[in-house]
Amino acid sequence: IVCYGFCAMVFAFAIIIDVFPYPDYTSTFMPLLLIVVPIIFTFRYRDTIPLAIIAEVTYITLAYFYKSPGVKYSDIFNSLVGLILSITVVITVMRLRVADNSAKLRYRKLSTTDSLSGILNKCSCESCVTEYLCLKTPCEPCVILIMDIDNFKNINDKLGHQVGDRVIEEVGRILSSAFRTSDVVGRIGGDEFMILVRNVSDEDVVQFKCNQIRENIKQSILEKLMIDISCSIGAAIDTTPKTSFGELYSLADNALYEAKAIGKNRQVIYRTESPISKKKKNTKLLHFSLDFLTVNTIYGILTL
Repeated sequence: IVCYGFCAMVFAFAIIIDVFPYPDYTSTFMPLLLIVVPIIFTFRYRDTIPLAIIAEVTYITLAYFYKSPGVKYSDIFNSLVGLILSITVVITVMRLRVADNSAKLRYRKLSTTDSLSGILNKCSCESCVTEYLCLKTPCEPCVILIMDIDNFKNINDKLGHQVGDRVIEEVGRILSSAFRTSDVVGRIGGDEFMILVRNVSDEDVVQFKCNQIRENIKQSILEKLMIDISCSIGAAIDTTPKTSFGELYSLADNALYEAKAIGKNRQVIYRTESPISKKKKNTKLLHFSLDFLTVNTIYGILTL
């Protein structure tokens, strides 16, 4: 608003100077100002063009009534040419700026996106998850899923890396469409993917979502590539006030390791615990150990 008012004031001064002090001389400032203002100030079309048209109509009216007959028609013609050039400059400069911003956005997207799967790359995904965990409210739950394609090395070895790349590409497409735009989906390794799901703490919901993902991937790859694959998922549900990315990632990774160890093609879900719960659990383990030690001691004495 301040810039818009400043431009209007500059146009007003230029009109006054070109019309009233020297009515017998040709105008100098107004045609030039019509061309220069759109270059210096970045306004939208609907702001710049109406401002230039209002200034031009005001100038033509005043020049017609107050300037001498010998120069007023020449000044009006020059100002109209300046207005046409002004509109041309506005459109050209705006298009160049839009193209420049589009290129910047495109390069920024390329730097944060995995070129094969079309989702976030490892660095961007971990950065987004870390930022979310730092900024989220204490009462806001979330889930981290780490998914791994079972026996993916066999696909590359037997069918070739091109087929393996197509599998990764299809998995990325399925994952990006299976979650909300507010969630974070990324590829963190060769055949390993990570998903952050916000505002979810129900284990049944996580189980359902994991089953749905595994089934969708299996069916899609089987239909499109004629390959029977399966996936394993490790999930970590966070309901604590503050958990670091490293802790939550390690928990989900351990869950994935367990899913792989007990037969693959399944999901294992862990849940973070509050410090109070951990303390209670440790106390129970301590009591159990002491009780077990006492029983063994009594049994040894009776045996003797």
